[in-house]
Amino acid sequence: MYCTKCGKEMDYDATVCRECQQAETAEVLTPIIESIDPAPRRNPRMRGFGKALASAIVGFVGMYCAVFFYIFGMVGIGIHAESGAPLGTSIVSTIVLELISLIPAVIALVFGIRSIKVFRATPADQPKPIPTLVLGIVGVASAGFALFYAGIVIFIISMLGLGLVT
Repeated sequence: MYCTKCGKEMDYDATVCRECQQAETAEVLTPIIESIDPAPRRNPRMRGFGKALASAIVGFVGMYCAVFFYIFGMVGIGIHAESGAPLGTSIVSTIVLELISLIPAVIALVFGIRSIKVFRATPADQPKPIPTLVLGIVGVASAGFALFYAGIVIFIISMLGLGLVT
């Protein structure tokens, strides 16, 4: 009798020869592992996290710049006032620095609002990105403080420059 797979001679009571039988056993013993659910590539709780983190960091930078530039400007105005020099350049430089501190505050405000919108746009069947919401709120709050503080400082310094406040 001959093997049905390779055509070699074999025993009468076997269906395939020993070599083909060993090959079949090797095929049967090799497990094929397939994943049922592929793991998600990104954590769904971290959607929008980059913008929220940038909002919080840039918001704090804008807030600290507004305070630092105010102190810097007041020291400059004080030095000019003591020396009897005109205050024009100190007042203008303080206002310009405060306007520069508005740039990171506005960027933080935009990124914070966008990250909060990502939180609100998350479907109900998916997990909510809580860190995105928290950092977005922190960014918006710090940006709001920086905008408010810089606005008040610019107003006061402008009044000082116009001679309305002494």
